[in-house]
Amino acid sequence: MRTLVDPDSKLFALLNKLVLAIELNIWVLLCCLPVVTAGAAFSSMHGVLLKIYRDEEKRIRADFFQAMKSNLKNGTVLWLLYLGFLGLLA
Repeated sequence: MRTLVDPDSKLFALLNKLVLAIELNIWVLLCCLPVVTAGAAFSSMHGVLLKIYRDEEKRIRADFFQAMKSNLKNGTVLWLLYLGFLGLLA
């Protein structure tokens, strides 16, 4: 029983990654509220998820907003093109 609640156990590491992913999803949802910034939010989410997978995460919020700042221009342009394409299909 001691091994299940040990901070170095695999279960604890899995639960830690799950909580980090939930926190990241909350930030993405908040940044997707203005529909224009959804593309940058999604691309930033993928960058931070890759850091979580590689165990390189330090601060989820700071990493997310740093990636958001660097992806804002390209992600927004691509997202608006995607929305335009969806508008043409509809």
